[in-house]
Amino acid sequence: MKRMQRHPALVAFAAFIATIAGRSANAQAPDPIYPLTIHPDNSRYLMDRSGNLVYFTGSHHWSVFVDWGTSHPPPMFPYETFLNDMVADGHNFLRGWNWEHSRWIPWSTSNLYLAPQPYLRTGPGNALDGLPKFDLDQFDDAYFSEIRRRVQLAADRGIYVSIMLFQGWSFPRPNEPGDPWRSHPYHHQNNINLVDGDPKVSSKVRKETRLGTGLLVHTLEIPEVTMRQEAYVRRMIDELNHFDNIVWEISNESHDYVTVPPGVVSSRDWQYHMIDFIRDYESSKSKCHLIWMSGSRQFLNSSLAESEAELVSFGGDPYKQPPEASGEKVSILDTDHIWGLGGDHRWVWKSFLRGHHPIFMDVEYGLPLFPDPLQPAEAERERMRKAMGRTLSYAESMNLAAMEPRNELSTTSYCLAAPGSEYLVYQDLHSFTAGGNVFEVELAPGIYDYEHFDVYDGVIDGVGSFAWAGGWRPFDLPGRPILYLKNQAAPPPPPSGLVLEGENALLTGFAINSDPDTSGNSYIESSGPNQGAPNPEHRARFVFETTTAGEYRIKGRVRAHPMVTTASSSPSTECLLAGTCGTPRFQRDLSRTTSTITRDRDSSMTRSRCVWVLDRRRSTFTRGKMELTSIGWRWS
Repeated sequence: MKRMQRHPALVAFAAFIATIAGRSANAQAPDPIYPLTIHPDNSRYLMDRSGNLVYFTGSHHWSVFVDWGTSHPPPMFPYETFLNDMVADGHNFLRGWNWEHSRWIPWSTSNLYLAPQPYLRTGPGNALDGLPKFDLDQFDDAYFSEIRRRVQLAADRGIYVSIMLFQGWSFPRPNEPGDPWRSHPYHHQNNINLVDGDPKVSSKVRKETRLGTGLLVHTLEIPEVTMRQEAYVRRMIDELNHFDNIVWEISNESHDYVTVPPGVVSSRDWQYHMIDFIRDYESSKSKCHLIWMSGSRQFLNSSLAESEAELVSFGGDPYKQPPEASGEKVSILDTDHIWGLGGDHRWVWKSFLRGHHPIFMDVEYGLPLFPDPLQPAEAERERMRKAMGRTLSYAESMNLAAMEPRNELSTTSYCLAAPGSEYLVYQDLHSFTAGGNVFEVELAPGIYDYEHFDVYDGVIDGVGSFAWAGGWRPFDLPGRPILYLKNQAAPPPPPSGLVLEGENALLTGFAINSDPDTSGNSYIESSGPNQGAPNPEHRARFVFETTTAGEYRIKGRVRAHPMVTTASSSPSTECLLAGTCGTPRFQRDLSRTTSTITRDRDSSMTRSRCVWVLDRRRSTFTRGKMELTSIGWRWS
């Protein structure tokens, strides 16, 4: 997809900011740390700096960052109690909700106040919500301090947090009676800076009218608004960049082509712009975090799939019965984007077995002025909470990096498997049965340990072992079962390092160790011969030589997640990454395509040779990290 070009005013403003910050295009950027990365062995999941697989699941609530109430100021949300409940339920991921407006909500005309807000309210004069107008030139330090405090409280409990930057429900919604835009800081009557997020436009019916929705704020149509938003994002990054337990979420359910009214374009390109902006700005910071783009029931899932975000949330009815996660993106399935308020424990298990990360919009602490009947009953909500915790327990005890959805291996059609080693099978039953619901699993030969877990009662109903000669094995289990199987002779997980596949080829290289401040978790290691000492420049050179023309594949794990460059072994050898080199899609495409390397072939040479250089410092590419799972080199 062709990217929308940045508005000239935005380019000029960005250059000005870079100048006053002491940055330049030629300056040496710091060596970034990636607290979370896409797992190199299984791109459906994440990996932390210690090399551990990370699977997200957990409850979330609309008030975790911004307090709500029917009076001003609103009462503080019981945030620490909510976090403690998450820990008790075995959750590890919290969606950190933010709201852009200060009063009213789309689904009701009654009063609802939201605080704190990122801008100071200094006046002169009052905004439409009855409080002093916003000064968009002054951030409210108390707001950012409170966000930082809440992120730290989550970190203390081992909980990851998404930092939601913008909010699609801070604007009117189709067929909803309320109008939160009236209290938005970018409404022309609510700030002292003459910023107008709903400028007058000409229409066929009437000239110089306002659309009245504020939806242009989530587009690139108003450069001054976009610059203000960028300043806010910079401040948020400055405040939170040092945390390891965060990912950035662009916005909750901003509008797309499905829901845009006349005169408004989709928020898609604006969200793409914010993804690029975050990535560019964080490249100068000490850490770089993953970016999440979430959808809704009315958002085109293709807009998410085509984005440069590493994490996405697909939405709509198709995900009530989740399809397999492809691994092209890390898929966080949120009940919010599929039902609104809804879901059940069966959906949690189905999502997990299909390679997704299920999360639940929970109303345990109430949602003011919202009709509770749309939400499952409390007993079912509790089963959902416990189910998410149990999926995390399995994710941490299994070798999940080696497992993927293999529905064809079970007649239940829900099976995570590393064939021959581990299997997790779910039988989706609506009600309890004492037996008689036989399902089969195709197993490799071996002696298997098994665990039978009832997803409704949340208890282990049986454990044991059995020998099997191979083929389809029937099971008849009571209840509503999860069946975990592990071959006693399962091979250990593959070692970290680089492995060369190909004929008559040799891989040599140098190992590197990490800086002290990265806790010893950042290294590149070659499995080939002549493994040398750490390179003092934090550079790893892997020399690949072959006497046979053809295609070769290098597989390995790179925990440093470095920037990437290519170098030549001699002036006559040029290494080119075809097609994707230097583009925003570079780091994603590289692991899934075969790149071509061309050279001026000297007829007197008997060996083709190329040097592959991985550099932890910034190099010829402008953005991104690199996950080396598989790369093909074709010699021509």
